[in-house]
Amino acid sequence: MEDVVPKYQASAVISDMVNQSDGVRLADSLDNSFNTVVNMTNTNITAVDYKKRKVAVKNMLERGSSISSFFIIDGTNSEEDFIPNKATIADFKDRFFKEQSE
Repeated sequence: MEDVVPKYQASAVISDMVNQSDGVRLADSLDNSFNTVVNMTNTNITAVDYKKRKVAVKNMLERGSSISSFFIIDGTNSEEDFIPNKATIADFKDRFFKEQSE
């Protein structure tokens, strides 16, 4: 449980950065932000992962207009895979795939 708190904190920081910043300015400081967030948590994300996706992330930040939020997924590891639990899957569907009533 103790390693969950830094993940919530890092997620909140990223979400706040996206919501409170001009996308172009955030994209320009992406290298610094990546290092800060990765150093806050115990993660298997590497600089190579970041470099492979950097162009896409910058493009999304510069052109996107959606509001950011974070979602912590609970589940179990199975060899090299991660299997979300049923409650997480249901919550994910409710948050992101529920039809919006007008």
